[in-house]
Amino acid sequence: MQIIEKESKKEIPLPQKNGNSLFKDLFKNPIEKEMNKVNYVKCVENIQFSLFNPVPSYRRLVGDLFYLVVKTIDSGDIGITCCVNGFFRNDSVEK
Repeated sequence: MQIIEKESKKEIPLPQKNGNSLFKDLFKNPIEKEMNKVNYVKCVENIQFSLFNPVPSYRRLVGDLFYLVVKTIDSGDIGITCCVNGFFRNDSVEK
């Protein structure tokens, strides 16, 4: 509790306004300049809908929305299940 009281009494300095808006200075992303230096690496060749679409009604009840096939540079085709809880890799194979 002493730590909380001590920390709550500390004063946080506001950034000085230097022509820009104070709001932008407060919420400016500190790594924004570094992100502009990132080199992009191509890792996905193609993304398309799977042949297993449309989703069967029994899978729709479980929450599946649609299926994707992602072709990557290094590992080939990967099946992706898109459902209400997120995206998951599946082991489906299209031939």
